[in-house]
Amino acid sequence: MKIKIGTVIENHLIYAIYGTEHCLARPILPDGEFVVWHIDEDGKGVWGGSYFPDQMDAEWEYASRCFPWFSDNVLFAANEDDDEVEEADEKTA
Repeated sequence: MKIKIGTVIENHLIYAIYGTEHCLARPILPDGEFVVWHIDEDGKGVWGGSYFPDQMDAEWEYASRCFPWFSDNVLFAANEDDDEVEEADEKTA
């Protein structure tokens, strides 16, 4: 059977799928980790998991894999925010 939302693999529940390339799963067990997997070519298995104790870190990795431009734009925005903070600090000094 092909992987879909709600599929359970290795005590993880799939809750996001990007095409036939990547999936994101949450742990079923309380002490488990979130995981981002590649999906096999036939869509029936996974490989190459990256595990994260924090959900946000896992979702960030998932979004970065699915949309390569995502991390570039977010990092650029973070740099802009840093510059604005520095400018504000200079005015108060």
